[in-house]
Amino acid sequence: MGSGNHTLEFKLTSGNPTDTVNIQQFNKYFYDNIILMAPSVKSFGSDLRINDLMEYVDFHHNIMVFGSSDSRKVVRDLVNEFGVDFEDYGYVMNGGVPPKSSSQKAFKQENLAWSSDLFTPLERVFTKLDRPVLFEDGVGAVIDSKSNNMNVFPILRGSPGSFSFNKGAEDRKQTGPYSGNQLTLVAGYQTRYNQRVVVSGSLKMCSNQAMLATRDPKKGNLISSSPNYQLCTEMVEWNLQERGVLKVENVRHQKVGEEWTGANPENYKRQVDIQYFVDIYQK
Repeated sequence: MGSGNHTLEFKLTSGNPTDTVNIQQFNKYFYDNIILMAPSVKSFGSDLRINDLMEYVDFHHNIMVFGSSDSRKVVRDLVNEFGVDFEDYGYVMNGGVPPKSSSQKAFKQENLAWSSDLFTPLERVFTKLDRPVLFEDGVGAVIDSKSNNMNVFPILRGSPGSFSFNKGAEDRKQTGPYSGNQLTLVAGYQTRYNQRVVVSGSLKMCSNQAMLATRDPKKGNLISSSPNYQLCTEMVEWNLQERGVLKVENVRHQKVGEEWTGANPENYKRQVDIQYFVDIYQK
């Protein structure tokens, strides 16, 4: 995923506090981007704390975090820093309408949710979903909107009729307090200096199994026809700043009423109205 020339390096952690996962030395970082795919670990290791990851973002880097219904405290605390609040431990998303395909019968387990509810303002950055995404063993989230946090936003929300329930309870009547598009399945966060964070409540959403299972027979069963493939590819590209990046060129300004001379004035008198022009492109 992603069109850039990236080199992947894998680090394993058992969740043991004695594990060592170094990301920098003497304030020189080894990686441009980090993808965390360990939702159930109790610790990232002795040398990788939440504060270290926050400093990593502050130093103009990007992070992608995958959770699940079994996400532990360290992962929950990390995504909280970006305005994302996972539902309680053990709660799993369910509901939505699966696509009409031959593989539909293979996915009737209770830990599945389906959604194509892409956040409308993002339709200029992400391709509109024409089929629902398979969200397996995923936890829903509530994003921070009460404190006027303008940096966090939903990417994919729960479909109408979807809900969460405690999979550890004896029945499914123990449901969460939120449902439908009140719950965010995939969230985005962008700082004022353009560092980007993506939080997915499902680790399995971007698995090969999910992509193969959601292929469209009408499009030749190509993996590129899978809505899971489409969304995961585009959210990785956005996270790595290969998608939805604006470019500013041709900045010009002048006093109101004057003709453009081809050069910006070096200064203006106080209380003078000026006109300001700029060309903005999507990179």
